Amino acid sequence: MTSSPAAVTTPEALLGPVRRSLYRDAEGRRDETTQVVWFQGPGLYVDLRRPAGLHPPRPDLTGLTGPAGLATAPAPVLRWLGAHEGFAGTFTVTGDLARWDRLVDLQPPAGVPDEGRLHWDGTTLVEVGVHSAYVEHWHPEPAPVADAAAVRLRERGSGRPGVLVRVGARFGVARGRAAPLPPGARLTALLLRADAQERAALLDCEVALGRIDPDGRWVVEMSTLPYREGDDLAPVDAGDRFTTCDVGTAGPLVRTWDVVRREGTTLLPAPGGHRSDETAAAPTQRQPAPDQQTAADHEIAADHQMAGERDAAQ
Repeated sequence: MTSSPAAVTTPEALLGPVRRSLYRDAEGRRDETTQVVWFQGPGLYVDLRRPAGLHPPRPDLTGLTGPAGLATAPAPVLRWLGAHEGFAGTFTVTGDLARWDRLVDLQPPAGVPDEGRLHWDGTTLVEVGVHSAYVEHWHPEPAPVADAAAVRLRERGSGRPGVLVRVGARFGVARGRAAPLPPGARLTALLLRADAQERAALLDCEVALGRIDPDGRWVVEMSTLPYREGDDLAPVDAGDRFTTCDVGTAGPLVRTWDVVRREGTTLLPAPGGHRSDETAAAPTQRQPAPDQQTAADHEIAADHQMAGERDAAQ
């Protein structure tokens, strides 16, 4: 990496996790506690931002398992969930102008492009806002992993967008809602005034980061849906068809996706092909019930026509 303040970068120079150490707005307010990880692939990316410390505090999540548990959660849990930010899409750089197009967004859209000007200050990547006055400091890993791949996905049946990025033994994944949220209020406000059914729809979106263990399990480590942490994503790549394991209102399920675009190298490495630099905890394996697997297979057979691609870039 160059230390020139005028230098710019490309997605390939930032493969893997890029962590934020500072956010400062026009009034000088600073945020150095929010856990922010921008996970960059060959072009596609996943970005997860989780509240830390006391803004708001992490509530007691005991017993709040699955979508139904979150939909009926008390206000402190809803405030904590609504404070998360997570999005995924395509990262591009033209000159020093960077743009993060969002195919998936946990929060309602802001209505302005996500753009910033980038330059290096030593080993710190500095982002300066274009459409609002802010500064962010980013720190890529010192030795980016060259082995990276990603897929842009569309779920069969619902048409919801999906993104999966793998860099070495780590991954980021995002799935959007079946219908995007209207711009305006923040997610917290929407959750607090919604009934349980409406909350379930608002929370039917996930942005997560994880690690591939030596046995080949794709273990979710951090997620906007806390009950997913420790689960095995269990992706299966069948060419134009892709499946992942998830949890729905009726329990474990298999999601079936069409592959819209591929990037980089082979997405699914052989088990043990990548060794993590930390030992991941063994996940709580959730296997789909036999009847749910059969239902997914029937859906694959019935759905031969790909829905028109929805342009969800904000």
